[in-house]
Amino acid sequence: MGDDHILELQDTRAPDFLHRHRWGLIAMVTLVAATSWLLLVAAPAQDHRLATQVLNRYDGALASIDLTVPDARRALAALTNPVSDVSDLSDSLEQLSPFVTATNTARSAVSDALPDTLPFVPRAEIEAVTTVRSDVGEVAGQAEGLATRLNSLVTYRLLTYGLFDLPDLPTVAAPDTIDSLSTDLAAAMAASVEVAVSLPSDPLLENHRLAANEALTQMDTWRTEYLTALRAEDSAAAEVIVADIEATLLTLHRTLASSLAEIEEWGARELDLLRLSTIEVRQLIG
Repeated sequence: MGDDHILELQDTRAPDFLHRHRWGLIAMVTLVAATSWLLLVAAPAQDHRLATQVLNRYDGALASIDLTVPDARRALAALTNPVSDVSDLSDSLEQLSPFVTATNTARSAVSDALPDTLPFVPRAEIEAVTTVRSDVGEVAGQAEGLATRLNSLVTYRLLTYGLFDLPDLPTVAAPDTIDSLSTDLAAAMAASVEVAVSLPSDPLLENHRLAANEALTQMDTWRTEYLTALRAEDSAAAEVIVADIEATLLTLHRTLASSLAEIEEWGARELDLLRLSTIEVRQLIG
């Protein structure tokens, strides 16, 4: 029972220990190997895959904006044409629709949170997406500004068809015709007042809006004077008033045309800048 016996006991216990705990040791080794694989291989791969998915989504959103810019250009052309009728303006809404949809898609993409990952999983590539997301957000903001203003212009143009929709204005009329004219003119003026207060605000259309309100004040005076002239059978006075009304409406139309020309120039410039921005950010995405 000396040192040799102790060594013999140790030699037999080691294999027994390994035999009894072999499954635990195997499990431990497997866990260590799996953890190493997760941290060294799978986790970085997931980081890269998720980052790539987000970037692809951003790129797709920007591509959609770029593809729909021509639609926005066609809508702009119709909206800024002074002779566009209600049908043309309605068509412009359909032309704008793809651009608005693409804009909303881009805004949704950058508003969503970045993907979650398991604890301790590297997120270097995912977090690096933040800078690009900011750039995409700026492009989405540009597109939103354009879409909002063009939609507002559609509303403005459609409303203007309710401004001064006057009946024919004869310089000589029978009493029953004068009564009908009085009713029709009162209705036209009431509709014009409602339109004037509903016109959307736009800096480039402010001159037209102010001119419309000034014309409303003049028209109210002219309406009274016109009906009085007709009842007095003063055709010369009625003719002067009708000429003044026509001249005011012509001036108002020219003011609108001038404002629309400014908006066309602004819109063309902004759409060019938007396309340039989408190209630059898509190049960053790679």
